[in-house]
Amino acid sequence: RPGVKPPSLSATQKRVLKIFCRQQLGNAIEISVLTGGLSEAKVLRAFVYRGTQRITSAVVKLSVLHQVDEERRKQIHVNNLPPGATTVLLSQVTAGAGNTAATFYRLADEYDHSIFHLLSTNPEYTENVVKKLQSLTSTWANGGRLIPKTIRDLRREYVSDSIFDLVNQSSPELKLAEFEETSVLIQICVQHGDLHGDNVLLNAQDQPILIDYGDVGDHHAAIDPITLELSFIFHPNSHFQQLKWPTCEQVSHWCDLTSYLPDSPISQFISTCRNWAYDVAPGNRSFYAMAYCHLIRQFKYNNTDKAIARTMLAAWISAYSQT
Repeated sequence: RPGVKPPSLSATQKRVLKIFCRQQLGNAIEISVLTGGLSEAKVLRAFVYRGTQRITSAVVKLSVLHQVDEERRKQIHVNNLPPGATTVLLSQVTAGAGNTAATFYRLADEYDHSIFHLLSTNPEYTENVVKKLQSLTSTWANGGRLIPKTIRDLRREYVSDSIFDLVNQSSPELKLAEFEETSVLIQICVQHGDLHGDNVLLNAQDQPILIDYGDVGDHHAAIDPITLELSFIFHPNSHFQQLKWPTCEQVSHWCDLTSYLPDSPISQFISTCRNWAYDVAPGNRSFYAMAYCHLIRQFKYNNTDKAIARTMLAAWISAYSQT
C-alpha cells in the first residue's frame, strides 16, 4: 500500500501467505504488520482479495512447524473463552514451505487498534477495557488450583538460571538467591501468558479481543494483568520511551499506588490492572512473587531499561518481606 512500509518476509514466509491466499480462493493478498512482539514469530494482518473484492480478513502468526503444532494443541484453552473474547481459528499452513508455517485467525476489519494505541490517545478509556478483559477471561481464572512453590521453581518456569545468574551477579545487594529460597502459595490456572498491549485489539467501541495464543496454558493467575500493566514500561511498542514518567524514583514507590500514581498519565489503566491482579492472586506475597518472575524475564531483552527494572526489583523484594 502507498506510504506503508511492507513487512520484511523471507521467501518461505511469502510462500506460506500465497498458499493461504489460494486456500481462500483469492488472487491477491495484502499484508501489514499488526503487532511487534519480543519473540521471533511475526504477527501480521492479511486481507485476501478476489479481484477488487475483499473476501477474507485474518490475523497471521508466522512461525515454524513445531510452534504451529503447539498452538493447535493449545486451542482447547482458547475455545473455553466466551464468544467475542477471541479470534476464531481459520486455517493453518504446515506444508509446502519447508519448516516455515503459519496460523490464521479470522478477525473482523473493525478491530484495527490496540491497547497501546488507546493508551497513547485516550488513556481514560482503558479502565473499561481492562475490566472487560478481566470479565472475558474469568472462565480461565475460575478453574484455578492452589499449590505451594519456592520462588526459584516459579521463576524457572519463565526465566532460565543463566539469565537469573547475570541479574544476580550485577545486583548482589538484592540477595536474589536468598530471596528465591522462600516459598509462596500460588494459584495456577489457564492464562494467555503474553498479554501485552499489542495482543489486545479493539474496535471503535473499545471492545477487546485477544490474539496470539502461543503462550496460553497453565500459569500463575495474576500473570496476565501483571504483564499487561508492565508492558507499558517494558514492551518496545509502548510509548513509554517518549514520556518522562515513571522515573526511577517513582518506580521505587510501585507497590504503593497512592505514592506511585499522582503524576501518572495512565493512572486509571494501572490501578485497574493492579486491582485485577490482586483479585486473582491468593495474597500479596503471591502477587509480588509473580511480578518478580515477570520482571527478571525483562533482563534478557536489550531494550529493557535496566535501572528501572533493578529499582522495581528492590521495591518488590522489600514489599514481599513486609507482607
